[in-house]
Amino acid sequence: MKISVLLFTFLCICSFKSIAQPGANLCFQDEWFNEGERFQARGMTWDVWFINEQNNLGMTREEIANKVKITLERLPTSHLRIVNEIHIVVGKPCKGGGSRKCASNPERAGILLSYESFRDMRARPTRYRCSGRNYTDKGAWDEEKQTHGTLLHEIGHHIDYKYSITNGLPRHEREDFRTCVNTNGCYSKTAKTRGISEVTAQAYYAYFNRTTYQQVMAGSTDGSPRSGTQPATRNGATKLFNQRRLNVLLSSDAWESWD
Repeated sequence: MKISVLLFTFLCICSFKSIAQPGANLCFQDEWFNEGERFQARGMTWDVWFINEQNNLGMTREEIANKVKITLERLPTSHLRIVNEIHIVVGKPCKGGGSRKCASNPERAGILLSYESFRDMRARPTRYRCSGRNYTDKGAWDEEKQTHGTLLHEIGHHIDYKYSITNGLPRHEREDFRTCVNTNGCYSKTAKTRGISEVTAQAYYAYFNRTTYQQVMAGSTDGSPRSGTQPATRNGATKLFNQRRLNVLLSSDAWESWD
């Protein structure tokens, strides 16, 4: 009987650790506070943290941080206030980016960006080695539009978290998003995560990645971001950013405030 109780207790502890540990790993880590670059944007102070030296870009940290700043300046101030509470880290992961919530402490949320993501997306894909593995990445910086696509996408996740855009969808919309992320013609087959929030994050990216800053902000000229110039959409269920999915984004509470 005692053996059974001990075994049950052991399994419960192991199960708890297996559940709790991934959540803990999603939090911004103390050791990531290394060297940083600080800048001012929209009256706020920002820090970009660099957590390793695997930088083969030929760019200084100041130049990398400036690309972050230029991208952030496209966003409405109400969204920037949310992002300003999130740590922006360059150097992890090795490729692309990631968004990290932190259930135990929301102030430990993070946006992670690889060094390679700061290359021009129109340049030839670069082969490189990081943490003992080989990678190929075409980058996410759009030199023509002066935007970092991966950063916009990851910010979209945090705006989604804050306003519960995806979680608040009715069942038929959730099924539509789920179909999209599982269809290669709709969502990238190379993406590691396949959650339906990816559709919202990519729609956010598409909204703020238009040709010029003036086009992006034109929706606020009459005080309503839901009117004015809007990004082009493509019809069809297999088009990631179609009018239906744009409407989900624009009808959310995230578009109520636009200062």
